[in-house]
Amino acid sequence: MQHHVIFTNGRSGSNFVVDVLNQHPHVCNYGEVLGGYMPSMKLHRWFRYGGWSVESYLDFISESRVHFELAQRYSRRARRRRGETERDKTWHNLKTIGFKDLGIRFSQHDLDDYLLRRPDVQVINLYRVNTLRRAISLLALAATGQVVRRHSDETHRTRIHVDPDDVLSLMAIMERETERQRILIEQLPAERVYDITYEQLFASGEATRRHLRGMFDLIGVEPIHILTRHERVLSPDLSETIMNYDDVARAVSATRYEHHLYDGETTDGQAVIDLTAGDQNTSGPVIDLRDSARRRDDSVKRPK
Repeated sequence: MQHHVIFTNGRSGSNFVVDVLNQHPHVCNYGEVLGGYMPSMKLHRWFRYGGWSVESYLDFISESRVHFELAQRYSRRARRRRGETERDKTWHNLKTIGFKDLGIRFSQHDLDDYLLRRPDVQVINLYRVNTLRRAISLLALAATGQVVRRHSDETHRTRIHVDPDDVLSLMAIMERETERQRILIEQLPAERVYDITYEQLFASGEATRRHLRGMFDLIGVEPIHILTRHERVLSPDLSETIMNYDDVARAVSATRYEHHLYDGETTDGQAVIDLTAGDQNTSGPVIDLRDSARRRDDSVKRPK
């Protein structure tokens, strides 16, 4: 069994990547596991007084069939509530198990060298360069509680009023988090890491396809069709999201972050719903991540 980790920071597109990976029949990614609100982390708290360290807990998640079966049962109930009908995965069919979490949480749990000491773990290092948009996304999350938006959700856009000083403070914190993340990742061999920014991942439909193929290649599975179920929560135009945009823009313009007002993301950013025209047999758009030769082979084999 191989292992992988999505090493990320908040509001950087990692929920989209987890959803994509989990559509593969040979991949299981548990999502966030170090947050105190996660069911598996609550389990760790029950046993930590017996000497069960956080590192042992991560090893248990990565190796345990019992945990896998319990997680499948939990996921099955969640999918049923959302009206999704994906087939359950089987332990014997898996090729890689992983999780995602924030770089800052690794540091909080004294796990800065965890990935360095796990040479069998492949790492998708995902971060967001534009700290202004990341800060606004986090403030919108705090205001609305909406982590992601699926195609079936209502189409209205979130609008919020923010304190410019709060935005600047968040940007400074996020800048330090990203630098810390970079330092930790640079300790790992380059062949174990797929280094990608939010801006690169969602630059265009073709960029998204290319980078997702690269991620599948890193973790050792064949690219597949995927269903694009996530849509950006905020408008790419910050003035449509921030009710007091002029106040925020003036405050940011007076700092070294001014360029974030203009760069990093366009109206094409995270346009996952526009990557293809869709598929008649699905409830949403599909991206075919396989190479053209593989598609030709499949078309020959497919019965008419």
